[in-house]
This record gives sequence, structure tokens and C-alpha cells, in this order.
Amino acid sequence: MVNARRPPSPSSPSPAPGLPMKFLKGCLLRAMPCLALVWALSAASASAATSPKIELFSPEGTARQVRQVVARFSAPMVAVGDPRLPDPFDVSCPASGRGRWADATNWAYDFDEDLDAGVSCRFNLKPGLKALDGSSLVGMRDFRFNTGGPAIVASLPREGWSEIDEEQIFILHLDAPATPISMETNAYCAVDGIEERIPVRVLTGAERTAVLAQRKALGYDYMQLLWKSGATTDVRVRNRSMEKRDEVISVVRCQRRLPPATKVLLQWSAGIATASGIRTESDQQLAFRVRSAFIAQVECTRTNPRAGCMPMLPIAVNFTAPVPMARALAIRLRTPRGALLSPVLKVSAQAPVIASVTFPGPFQESSKLTVILPKGLVDDSGRTLERAPRRWSNSRAPLASWNCVKEECCPSRSGMSRRVSRAIPYRWKARYCGWTLTLERSPSGCDACTRRKGPVAT
Repeated sequence: MVNARRPPSPSSPSPAPGLPMKFLKGCLLRAMPCLALVWALSAASASAATSPKIELFSPEGTARQVRQVVARFSAPMVAVGDPRLPDPFDVSCPASGRGRWADATNWAYDFDEDLDAGVSCRFNLKPGLKALDGSSLVGMRDFRFNTGGPAIVASLPREGWSEIDEEQIFILHLDAPATPISMETNAYCAVDGIEERIPVRVLTGAERTAVLAQRKALGYDYMQLLWKSGATTDVRVRNRSMEKRDEVISVVRCQRRLPPATKVLLQWSAGIATASGIRTESDQQLAFRVRSAFIAQVECTRTNPRAGCMPMLPIAVNFTAPVPMARALAIRLRTPRGALLSPVLKVSAQAPVIASVTFPGPFQESSKLTVILPKGLVDDSGRTLERAPRRWSNSRAPLASWNCVKEECCPSRSGMSRRVSRAIPYRWKARYCGWTLTLERSPSGCDACTRRKGPVAT
């Protein structure tokens, strides 16, 4: 009898050739724990995905001008319409506010006002808090934020002002009180042409009180109104931002006198802190320019840059800074005969300061005039003149009506002969010792004079 082997069923897997059955069974048994672990982790992930948690909390970290905190849950937490809805967080914050449910999943906490800098708040989920279906919350339960260190909101003088004093005092409106020691350590003045930093000094006590008493005269905004008719009106409006909350006003100055006509940066560096210890994390700069030195300038109208002053037009004495009215009115213009001329004002005599005075013409042609400044002349901040002006002369300044001279030689002051040559007959005689003249015939037939050398300063 022959034993015939039955062929394997098509549904049953055939072992790989060359691999014993015992080895395959061992591999399957060793893989069972791994499969069980993967199944357990998948079940846990699915459970976590369906468990309620906080999907969004804002703000976090550092944020300025915070007025509201919001939290969004992944599942309904309350029944909308219930007036007795409890807050889900325990709030620890120095600023007052109250919470409310916007809907079943969104909760908000509104502060009574925008938070100042230097405020730190903490929101903790209440223990045992559950969703509306009774399931417990998973994920983060502790959230914190702060409003950063003190920053400059506004300043007097304003940023970009190009006429600050050499010993300028800066009134800074901060968004939170800053400690004086942190300001003196981290704030400084940077001046063009000076490599080292100039530290700042914080004014306190009576010195600070005296400065703040002046802010009512400084805190104005200047605007221009445009009417429908096209007319414009200048308006001065009181800016009271510097009159509120003295604790957020800091008064500082550079510890060194600033050189005139230079750029200055008031550097507000990272590290300046509030009383709560929260420090600034970024730098802030305010750019200014120091006003020019206090000097006096005599100005007049000339036919060209090298010509003398025209005698029929006024002469002005201008200052680079305002001077007291009484001092300005003491300026005199001395004529060749010794007469002293007084200035004429273009503004009201009741003004406390003035920056220019004028002496009306006409003056005698080819004459020497001298501007006399009073002793002790200072500007509105007490600065004396940077340098004394030279004596000014408008000699050799012919009237526009004369156009010919007699030939004659004038005495030389620099060893160079100043000749006046005659090319045509003259009508008027005039001594002209400031430059060389060349006489030419004009197309109209009258005599014309062309200046070749400018006047000599005396």
C-alpha cells in the first residue's frame, strides 16, 4: 500500500523554504508584547485627544499694554446662559479685573485699565476643574505673563528736537516707575565726536520738584487747522500727558556739558528695572541736536557776495538765540560823526526776549558804521557770546545812483595800491578806497562802475 501525501490547502500559508517552524513560532511569540504596547499607546493617545484641555491661552511671556486675557478650551466647560458660571482660574495679579464666559468654550478676563509695565500675572486652573460632561482636564494648568520693564512713552523736549540746551534736562514719561540706580547704570548720552559714554544723572528731591513745576509752560501741542474755505489757523492745545501720575515721570540730564551744534542720543538700554524687578529687554534711543553757539551776526543787503552793504536799506543785528528785550534795545549803531542810533523793533516791546534788532536806512554812502553791543550781553539761558564780533563797517558802499569817480590813489593798508582809474569824464567826486574800480561806458550813455576787490574788514 502506497502512502500518498495530501497537497497543502491553498488558504494556509506555506513556510518559507529553509526556515524551521519552531523558529517562526518563536518570532511570533516575542512580537506579542510589542504589539500590546503599541495598542496601549494608541488607546492612550486616542483618550488624550478626546479629553478636554486648554487649546489657547493669551498672552504669555512678555506683552505690553495688556487689557484682556483669553483662554479657549477644547470641550464645552459650562452651560451657556447660567448666571452663576464660576471662573476656571485662580488669578494672582496686582491689577484688578473680572472674568466672564463668552460662550461654552471661551473665557476672558478683563482688567479695569491697560496694565503698566512691571506687572507680573499668574493664572492657575482651579483644582478639580472638569468639563461639562464630567471629564477631567489634561495638559498645562499654570500660565504666566509680564508686561516688561519701563520704556519711554514721551519726552520733553520731544524726540528729534534740534535746539536743546548744552545742559539740557530731559523729562521722561515712562509706562512704569523705574528705579534711579538702574537708570544711572544703564542709561547714557552718546555725543558725536566723543567716544566715551556720558552717564546720566537722575534728578530727585527739590531739584526734581523745581523742574516739574515748569512743565505747565512747556506741555503744549501746536497744530494747524484747515477750514473748508481754505484758510488756516494756528492752534495751541494743552497736552496734559505730562501732568498726570508723577511717579511715572523721570527727570534726567547728561553729567557733562554738551558741545554746541552736535548730535546727541539719549540711550535707554536694556536692564532698566521697575521696583518689582522686571527689566527692559531691548534698547530705546531718542535723537536730539544741540543748538548752535551764541553768536551775533550783522547782516545787510548786498548787490553781490563780495560787495558792501547798500546804504539805503536797513542793517540788522541777529542772534542765534533769544536775548532779553532790555539788553537788545541797548545795542547802538555809531556813525562817523559819533552819533548813536537806536534800533527799531519789529515785534511788541512787551515780549520778554528777542532774536534780532534792525537799524533803518538810509545811511551816508562811503561811510564807516560800528555796531556797539552792551556789556554783559547774554541769551535767555545766560550764555555769553561765543566770540566778540569785529567792528563792522559799510564804508566803500556806494549809493546805487552814482556810477563814476575821479581818478585818484587811495592809501594802502596791506601794501597794495588801490587805484581808481578814469576811463571817461566824471560827474561826481567820491573817495573809494575799498577795492579797485574799472569805469566803463554803459549802453545808455551813462557811466557804470564794476567792483574788482571787496572791502577791507576793520
